[in-house]
Amino acid sequence: MMLPAMAQVTQKPQGSPECGFMKALEDPDALLLHQVHPVKLAADAGAAAVSLWLLWRGRTKSGIAVHYLIPLVASAFVLTRDVSYLRATGRGRYVLEHMPPPAQGVRALGDTLMVRGARKHQTRWIVAGALGVAAGWAYGLVPRPNRSSSSPF
Repeated sequence: MMLPAMAQVTQKPQGSPECGFMKALEDPDALLLHQVHPVKLAADAGAAAVSLWLLWRGRTKSGIAVHYLIPLVASAFVLTRDVSYLRATGRGRYVLEHMPPPAQGVRALGDTLMVRGARKHQTRWIVAGALGVAAGWAYGLVPRPNRSSSSPF
């Protein structure tokens, strides 16, 4: 197969400065961990604030571009770094344990509601979207019943 051969060619020696890049790509948790990297969090928050303001002012193209491109670039940047150290932080442990795909979906839906609210000048949609984003992040704070392996339900 061609893919393993390409992987061998692109691997860098352990001491190489680009070794962290391979670690991030090889770490199955990197996509979750990068979401709590300080650079990514700052880019997401900053892009949201600026883009919602632009959308509210009627600058739809620039608002959409800022809203989606800046976080995308931040993700690409962070994923070129070794994010494994985040695994040992409180926020890293939280996201690994409490950020399943449904919680990420709730966050994405909330984000979409905020964009819609800003475009249509509807504050209630922005608030609802912000609550959705907060609910997605708070997924791990909701108590869940402990299911024992002996119980069939």
